[in-house]
Amino acid sequence: GKEVVADLLATARELRREADELEAQLRREASEELDEFFEFADSDGDGHVTLEGLRAALRTELVDLNANEQDRVKAEALLSEDRVAHVMRDLDANKDGWLERDEWVSVPEFRSRLEDLFKTEHHDDEPVHAAVLRQRYIDQRVALFESHANRTGYAPRSLAALCYLLPALEIAAFGIIKVPVVTPLLLTASMNYHNAPMAGIVLLFALFNVAIDFKVPRLVRFAARHAVILDLVGAFFLPPAMSFLPHPVDVALPTLFELVLAVCVVASFRAVDPTFVPLTGPLTDKLTKDCDQQFRDTIEEAAMITFAKNDTLLASSKPDDDDDDDDRPKTFFDKLVDSFYKSAGIDRNKKWDD
Repeated sequence: GKEVVADLLATARELRREADELEAQLRREASEELDEFFEFADSDGDGHVTLEGLRAALRTELVDLNANEQDRVKAEALLSEDRVAHVMRDLDANKDGWLERDEWVSVPEFRSRLEDLFKTEHHDDEPVHAAVLRQRYIDQRVALFESHANRTGYAPRSLAALCYLLPALEIAAFGIIKVPVVTPLLLTASMNYHNAPMAGIVLLFALFNVAIDFKVPRLVRFAARHAVILDLVGAFFLPPAMSFLPHPVDVALPTLFELVLAVCVVASFRAVDPTFVPLTGPLTDKLTKDCDQQFRDTIEEAAMITFAKNDTLLASSKPDDDDDDDDRPKTFFDKLVDSFYKSAGIDRNKKWDD
């Protein structure tokens, strides 16, 4: 019996020693994390963290490095300058206006204090409706979309001008405008284009995909959609029209078409949408604006889904696993909406966690 008791005591001492070692290791790791976070916030390395440094460090940890889109928006709402300054004053024991290492706390502790302060500001029971967060989410997404859509650098302008090559190939053989070097190359390319099987359909399909890709600058999407319309005009309207019109009107028609294409190319190089082209310009402009608005509506729909289950900013809720629509066959509209979500960088089926 004594040997059994001795073995148990020895085992207990060993377990206690391992627990002490584990606790010491956890304390060291926590201290190292605090040191790293403090050094990150102390950008100038003078051992003091200012309000600007603290707010920037918290924004990096809670917003920039946060993979959860919904939680990022929540954290952004917490990090007002007044609120961070209030937390800093509470931690500043010697009231010297900055935080030192012995006054420093972890990121979760900072967030907990900010959340508590937020609740206090809103009297705990005053709800902050999800519409506030939803609108901020929509504004961020729309701003990101517009920043990409409004790019007009050299590459977008060149790609936009290149789109008009397709209708130019379609009617190159009918025109009478002769430009040295350019016309022979265009005629050769047009001949190869017409001789290649399915070349027209392939290029038309490629331009159509460019026109509906919302990651592509608006200038290029407009040009691609306009080029598709002009190509259809050149393929299906010009030949029968020329056969019925008397000479020299039959020759002037494709020449006028070539001039329109040349103007479109020049406008694209100048980062201008050729909406001034009769009929096709306004039509393309309307289609492009309608698609952009449809994309914005999709962002709003995504925001409705994202924030529908959150009534307050800091409410903690589990995602509803019951989705009555999961087993419903997808219609063409569902698939179209899914493609818009993908272009927006939003996972429609993602389960959001607080």
